[in-house]
Amino acid sequence: MNLQADLHTHTVHSDGVLTVKQLFDKAKKAGFSGFSITDHDTLSGVVEGLTIIDNYNFKFLSGVELTTHVEEKEIHLLSYGVDPFHEELNAKLISLQKSREKRAEIIVSKLADHDINLDMALIKKKAKGASITRPHIAKEMLEGGYVKNFKEAFDVYIGDNLPAFEGKEKFDIVDAIRLVHEAGGKTVVAHPNKYVTKEEMRFMIKNGLDGIEVLHPSHNEHHIRYWRRWCIENKLIATGGSDYHGSRPYDEDNFGRWKVNVEVIEKLLNK
Repeated sequence: MNLQADLHTHTVHSDGVLTVKQLFDKAKKAGFSGFSITDHDTLSGVVEGLTIIDNYNFKFLSGVELTTHVEEKEIHLLSYGVDPFHEELNAKLISLQKSREKRAEIIVSKLADHDINLDMALIKKKAKGASITRPHIAKEMLEGGYVKNFKEAFDVYIGDNLPAFEGKEKFDIVDAIRLVHEAGGKTVVAHPNKYVTKEEMRFMIKNGLDGIEVLHPSHNEHHIRYWRRWCIENKLIATGGSDYHGSRPYDEDNFGRWKVNVEVIEKLLNK
């Protein structure tokens, strides 16, 4: 029996390409004993998952990848075991989603200044109620023939600090950690080697961070040993996952490769 779990995945409810059922079927085929959906700033995929989980034989852990900030720096906070119906948390998620939609409208407006004319109403329609993210816009740019691939869209137009870039609503990480704890969950900083400094990590730990995503496709063996040592020294939970979206050429190779022992789920659920 495969006693492994993938604790970082995305569906069409944010910037993934698979439905919840399609992703569950994929997890079942991979033989996982545990699984989590961690869509960006929404729990709607988790709620949908709860309606069909009885058809699968793996443990399903609620999750959400929150977009938070330490001062001006954006940091993604994986939040596990939260009550998906928690009133205050959902109110904040709705606020973040509305902010994403406004941000998308500004990005589309900026793209028009570069003779890239996209239909915002069509983007919303294709998103089917999901939070509108930059990959949704990049896909529309690709389908409209404005770019050759997603990479060009991000590298030339909509990537950080580029001509059509627009920042997100700032959600202070201290407030985020508090809110997740109130919703019954635990907080884990996502793929820290991409951006987190020692000082920022110490700050998050001081303010109640519960874990670090040690196993991630962006981490090499040195990074894994380094962050695992942080977990041991600070008594944090070490997690991991594929960060599967389904839209990138390396997603299929990563799915089933980046995983943790299913016992990690019990640690994340332990109050």
